[in-house]
Amino acid sequence: MQRINSRRGGFTLLEVLVSTSVIMIGIFGIAGAIALSEQLVLNSFRADMAANCGRAALETMVTQNWMDQVRGKNNGDIVYYNWMPGQIRGRENRTADDMNGEDFNCSDHIRQNNSGVDLESNPPQYDISLNGDYTWVGTIRRISTNYCEVSAAVTCRRSTKGTEYISASVSNIRDDFGNVYIQASASSLTDEYLEDIRTGEFVYLTNSSNSSSASQAHWYQISSMYTDGGTIHMTLRGPQWIGGGSGQIFTPGGVIGAYTQIVPMQLRGGESE
Repeated sequence: MQRINSRRGGFTLLEVLVSTSVIMIGIFGIAGAIALSEQLVLNSFRADMAANCGRAALETMVTQNWMDQVRGKNNGDIVYYNWMPGQIRGRENRTADDMNGEDFNCSDHIRQNNSGVDLESNPPQYDISLNGDYTWVGTIRRISTNYCEVSAAVTCRRSTKGTEYISASVSNIRDDFGNVYIQASASSLTDEYLEDIRTGEFVYLTNSSNSSSASQAHWYQISSMYTDGGTIHMTLRGPQWIGGGSGQIFTPGGVIGAYTQIVPMQLRGGESE
C-alpha cells in the first residue's frame, strides 16, 4: 500500500498568491477587452457616421448647384462660405424661396432605414445618428476654368456656434517628408482654442488671410503638434503644398473628417461650362 505523505497537507501561501494573481489578471484582462471592444465599436460607428455625413454633404452641394455661376458667384479663386452648422451659403443674400429645401437635414441624409427593419421594436444599440452631434461646413475652390475642388468638413460636437470659427496666422510653411510643416504663434492660438484643435483633427490651410483671394487652400489632418516656447509647431497630412511660406488656418473646431471631390462648374439647370 502506498503511504500518504502527511507533510503535504495543503497549499502553500505562495501557491495561493500566485493562483489568485492569475485569476485576477484573467478577470481584469477580460474586463479590459470588453471595454476596449466597446470603445472600438463606438469609434467605428463615429467614423461611419462622419463618412456618411461627408458623402451626403458633397452630394447636397453638387445636386443643389452650389457651383452655379449665378448663385455661387465663382468669379475668384475661392468663394468663401460661412461656417454654418448643417448648411453652406454663398456671399450673396438669398431669398427664402431660393433657400427652400436646400438645408442639409442630418436625420434624413445620414440615417439609413433599411427596408424590413423596424427600428421602433428593434432599436440599434448605438444610435448616435440623431443626437445633433454631427454638422458640416463646405468649402469650394476654383482650380481651373471648368472645375472646382469641393470639400465637406464634418464636425462632431463642435465648440463654436453659429458662424464662429477659429483662425490663426501661420508661417514657415514647407513640405516635410511628404507632410506639411507649419508654425503658429502661441499668442494667436490661446489655450482655449488649443482645446478645440487636437492631433487627428483637420484644419483648413490657405496661403492668404483673406480666403476670397487665396490661390491655394486645402483641408489637412494634424498628425503631430507641440509647443516650444511661444511657438506652436504642427505637422499636417494632406495634399502637397505649393502656396508659399505664410498663410492662415481656419477650423470650426472638432473636425473629424474632410471629404473632397473635383467637380465641374455648373450653370443654372445643371449644365457644365
